Amino acid sequence: MYFSISKKNFFSFSYVLILSTLINFPALALEVKKVASVDTVIVHSGPLILYDEVSGRTLAHRKAEVRPQVDGIIIKRYFEEGSLVHKGDILYQIDSALYEAELEQYEGRLASYREDARVYKLVVERNKALYAATAISEEKYEESQRQYYKAVAGIQEYSGFVEGAKVKLARTKIKAPISGRIGQSYDSEGALVSIGQTECLATIQQIESLYIDLSVPSRKAMKLRQMMQKGQKGVEQITLSLDDGELVESAAQLQFLDISVNENTDTVTLRATIDNSDGKLLPGLYLNAKLPVHYISNAILISQSAVERDGSGAAHVKVVNPKNEVEDRVCVTGRAVGNQWLITDGLNSGDQVIVSGLQKVSIGSQVEVNQTNR
Repeated sequence: MYFSISKKNFFSFSYVLILSTLINFPALALEVKKVASVDTVIVHSGPLILYDEVSGRTLAHRKAEVRPQVDGIIIKRYFEEGSLVHKGDILYQIDSALYEAELEQYEGRLASYREDARVYKLVVERNKALYAATAISEEKYEESQRQYYKAVAGIQEYSGFVEGAKVKLARTKIKAPISGRIGQSYDSEGALVSIGQTECLATIQQIESLYIDLSVPSRKAMKLRQMMQKGQKGVEQITLSLDDGELVESAAQLQFLDISVNENTDTVTLRATIDNSDGKLLPGLYLNAKLPVHYISNAILISQSAVERDGSGAAHVKVVNPKNEVEDRVCVTGRAVGNQWLITDGLNSGDQVIVSGLQKVSIGSQVEVNQTNR
């Protein structure tokens, strides 16, 4: 018996037969697995200095208050506020008429005593000869000596008065005690000033370089001191930023750590210096400082994107072994350093860590590696 099958029905029948075979014998189906591509980095260890942020304020390198040293009325001011002045420049003039008169009075009395001393010296010399010749009494000779010594004492007394009056007269010209930039004048012409007044006339500050005083917790200060004693490089450099986060171009140089701890705040004062020849910083400015507090000789840092956390909070990273297979590695993270984690345990130098493509792989799977420098 023969059957007649059309060409169309023949192909339909063949398709059904092949499909049925693959369903009933799955081992015959060809499975092609695609290998995932991931980005990795090679772990390297190296020296690392850890920094903590503390705050402080700037101070002028030198600061002097301009104060009157005699009483009187200011009759003239010689400087412009905010200008640069030099040591010895006249800043204010106090009315000197009273002090000039006092000086003239003392000079007159001094001249009188000098003349008396000259005259009585001659009298003593004459009476000495007369007394030797018994021409005058001893009392008269001694009286001439007393007058001479009195005149000499007057010379000494009024010489001191004259010198004191000259000093007072000179102090009517109030001069700059140091060179620097002078600020606001708190008194003007016509103001009565006195030696004991609480407010200064003006303030002069040298700001070509500035001090920065920082309050550092005592524990961190001790660590910093240990690093300094070991001579570790980079400890003396302190990076500064303004309160808005803008970095200060020049790094400050650590100058000294105070030798005592503030009992109320448990802090130690640290002083640094910074070059301010461009005048961008001002005294009293609030600054943040990155202070070196710990040195690690073989630190391992990895990108934060490479670290995953499980339900307990433990950190995991995926590493690629020499067979290009994915392994899970539990590690211990320390502090964040920029956009990286400091790894304190669980990774070794030379490990190949996956930093991108983590969602495409599973433990034990084969991967295609693309090494990066991230």
